[in-house]
Amino acid sequence: MKDKVVCFAPGSMLDVMPELVNAFSKHSPVEIIYKLGPSGSLCEEILSGSQPDIFISANVAHPKKLFAAGIAGEPEIVIGNDMVALTNKHSDCESSQLIDFMRHKNTVIGISTTGADPSGDYAAEILSRADNIYGDMMLVNKAKMITGGRETPNAPKGRNQYGWLMENGRADIMLSYRSNALAACNDNADLTIIELPDELSLRGLYATCVLSDAPMAAFDFVWFLLTNYAQSIFRQHGFATKEILDRNCH
Repeated sequence: MKDKVVCFAPGSMLDVMPELVNAFSKHSPVEIIYKLGPSGSLCEEILSGSQPDIFISANVAHPKKLFAAGIAGEPEIVIGNDMVALTNKHSDCESSQLIDFMRHKNTVIGISTTGADPSGDYAAEILSRADNIYGDMMLVNKAKMITGGRETPNAPKGRNQYGWLMENGRADIMLSYRSNALAACNDNADLTIIELPDELSLRGLYATCVLSDAPMAAFDFVWFLLTNYAQSIFRQHGFATKEILDRNCH
């Protein structure tokens, strides 16, 4: 019987996780079972008694909370994920026009659920920075949390959540991770990615920790995530690799 390792990971790893698990299984007899969801919600599940072996979070604060509670080891940064804007190709919006486009009275801004999903927290920070330029709270107040929460609708099986939401007119523009935006564009050919201007650019850092009493195989999978092979898989899905993060720190 195979050893089993349970991993909680953020929903933004939906497309990359199967490839990572498949690559790991080629040289390990360990079976990786994973559950995806908003990092904040997964952290609360663990604090309430759930017992995965590994926790990967899109916000370093969550694994730090588990470490402080004495139920997990010290967090390790694994990858980064830049925030971008996702919109329809017919919008003809460029990076330099992004703030004005979002401030237009008819533009609906979609973000993920703050508190539950770090992507929503990062989006709220981006909107707050944009509002500071004009000295108001227009964008923060008009943003709609349309995904990342228990009450939000889920895309049909086989569809990307963001691509489906945009297709159904839930937003004119969404602030999201690059990995999610790339997956949405692959799902919906009418969508395009707009890079955030320098004053709004923001990169989320993903950290992992191993929970107390986890088997050694859990450490093996975490070590695998830091290998060049695994990092190349992350890069193909739009994530910023550990090499890029380390380079930017110097």
